Amino acid sequence: MRNCVPAISSSGPTYSAWARYADSVTSQNTMRSRAQFWSVAARRARFNIQNFAEHSQMNIRQIERRCQEELGRTPEEWLSEQRMIAARLLLLELDSIKTVALELGYKYPSHFCRQFKQFYGLTPSQYLLRQRDINANVALV
Repeated sequence: MRNCVPAISSSGPTYSAWARYADSVTSQNTMRSRAQFWSVAARRARFNIQNFAEHSQMNIRQIERRCQEELGRTPEEWLSEQRMIAARLLLLELDSIKTVALELGYKYPSHFCRQFKQFYGLTPSQYLLRQRDINANVALV
């Protein structure tokens, strides 16, 4: 089930080509595609603004403008949110807080735990226990 979160790698489509395509079309489907683009781009950049700039062939100021226009927030806010969404999925898949922290580029699992709690209101351990309880209750039904 490792395929729930796209692989984090530096290979893949060039973001500037994607951005040019996204700029050329204005349909509702494109808005969904653009949101998917930003999500995948965040994972490929390992949730780091410098990596994102390098891969997208844009400077940080251009990324800041685009994020504000398309997502209504700063790149740091967006990347942090995407990182936490990926964290939740990876916790369910890997069942190891330390492994998830390292996978998401945190140097220290304690920093990951603090950010997770700030974002979700509970620690990664509490989240995993709650998910196990939910799964156990579903199995009983």
